[in-house]
Amino acid sequence: MIYIIKHRLKFEREKKGWSQKYLSEKTGIPSSNISRYESGKRQPDIYTLRKLADLLECTADYLLGRTDNPPDSSPSGLEEIRDLLYRQSILKHKNTILEMDDIEDIITFVEIIVRKKHNCSNTRYIARAD
Repeated sequence: MIYIIKHRLKFEREKKGWSQKYLSEKTGIPSSNISRYESGKRQPDIYTLRKLADLLECTADYLLGRTDNPPDSSPSGLEEIRDLLYRQSILKHKNTILEMDDIEDIITFVEIIVRKKHNCSNTRYIARAD
């Protein structure tokens, strides 16, 4: 497993044109740890793996080698949101079933709140680094 993680982590980082130092700054993970992950001398814990996957815009399963689907072919995230809602006990009531349309409505609602908070007039709020 370490063999797969080290290669995929390095591949995804380099694909974005990022240095280990830059990835370290963005994640708060010491650059020495990132170097050890990429050399196979150390394996990230689950929280670190998730942080890396989120920033690299791929899944932890992809980094672990549990799936060979490249990051850009991953689902839109709606299934992950639904799973998160279930795990957080929000939807554990008997007979509560959310369809994908319901999840999309939740996302739209959150986007409206974010736009309102940021006084954006765009149809979709997109965070930009200026």
